[in-house]
Amino acid sequence: MTGRSRGVIDLNGKNETIAGTGGSLTLVLGDASSAQVLTGSGTLTLPQTPTLSGTFEGTTTAGSPGAVLGSAGGTVVFGTTALTLNVPNSNALVDLAINANVPGLTSLTKSGAGTLALAGTTSVSGNTTLSAGELMVIGTLNTAAIPATASGTVLSGTGTINAPVTLGGILSPGAPGYPTAAQAGSNTGILTTGNLTFNSGSTYRVTVNAGPITPGTTHDQVNVTTNNVTINSGADIQVDPVSTFVSTGGGTPITIINSPATAPPISGTFSSLPQGGSLVVNGVTTRAFYDGGPTGGDNNLVLIEGFTATGTSGDDVFEIRRDADDTIVVLLNGNPVAPSPVPFNTVVSWTINGLEGNDTLLVNYGGGGGFFSFPVTFNGGGQSGDQLNVTGGTFTTVTDNLGLAQITYNTGSQTGQVNYSGVARVNLGAGPTPSTIQNLVLQLPTTPPAPETRNDAILEDDG
Repeated sequence: MTGRSRGVIDLNGKNETIAGTGGSLTLVLGDASSAQVLTGSGTLTLPQTPTLSGTFEGTTTAGSPGAVLGSAGGTVVFGTTALTLNVPNSNALVDLAINANVPGLTSLTKSGAGTLALAGTTSVSGNTTLSAGELMVIGTLNTAAIPATASGTVLSGTGTINAPVTLGGILSPGAPGYPTAAQAGSNTGILTTGNLTFNSGSTYRVTVNAGPITPGTTHDQVNVTTNNVTINSGADIQVDPVSTFVSTGGGTPITIINSPATAPPISGTFSSLPQGGSLVVNGVTTRAFYDGGPTGGDNNLVLIEGFTATGTSGDDVFEIRRDADDTIVVLLNGNPVAPSPVPFNTVVSWTINGLEGNDTLLVNYGGGGGFFSFPVTFNGGGQSGDQLNVTGGTFTTVTDNLGLAQITYNTGSQTGQVNYSGVARVNLGAGPTPSTIQNLVLQLPTTPPAPETRNDAILEDDG
């Protein structure tokens, strides 16, 4: 039996067997309309594995699979329990969508460079192997395990994999090209798995789009239901370039790996993204936390955008401090800058931008709430009167790296950081309560700039 493009074979809920040892099903891909074999609520029995051929000539958009086998609520029974589906790349986003339930398999191997979408309940007593192309799980995949996926393959979808998953290729939640599932056709989604392991060479490809932060709608998430997440050395993370994320003003976690509250901590970090490291999403800098956020105590990988405050075109005086009620306050010319005050545990960084005037920032580590360890960045603007002042706190070591324009404050148990640019003067002993510093380290640039652009570092004692 052959299903050609624009052709629909509909069993109308009846049971059908393609009889004989030589009975076969061939799905030919040819244009924008899928070759479809529909079952309704019936059962289609195939003595042999179906064959796909041809090139999809339609537009590669959601709702345009190259071929469809089965219907939601129906069943497809294959003649072999150890099933290998060789799905060629027909140029469709989804080359073969199996919408029906597939019972009774002992093993499943996805081969071929195309994309296979499983939208019903697929039951495999043994392993499911992804050796080539893409496997998109839209429904439920019950299997013993997905062993290490091959390099260059993609595991995607918005469904549930009730098994441990080990990645050697790419993990990319979402279902672009699939027409009728939850989050269907979207490049974002929630994929649910058992224990999740990223091996060396694997990649977690994440999409974060504009809009109210919502898992599966505006950003990808993998939901790990059975506790363990392991990130081995050499695994990495990648932001999908199709991401459309724009600044939300900061402070709201974007959870991209979600695991139960009773789970152990995530083991390991992605090679380019350490704890507290920066990840740029469509031009917006976020910081990553493998323990749920700046105060820890969770088992999720989250991205959090820092806060920003910008001054006026005139002379501005900023202050940032932690108050006794454990909020962070940023003042501009004596008045709080929105959204401050904000809870301390929501802040991962704060950037303060001066503009044309002579601008001053006071980093106040002597507020009622004491020291705060998140990084502060002051961009003065480059005027001759721009100045960075730091006051309060007791520190074992303060290191001012003039080459990096970065000051590190170490209390002995916590470390904070102040970054600066475009300032004419840095005052580490500013009032009202000057900092107590046991050891002050000044690191000069190892490679001086050209003489015509050279700036001298001058150490002054104004006491």
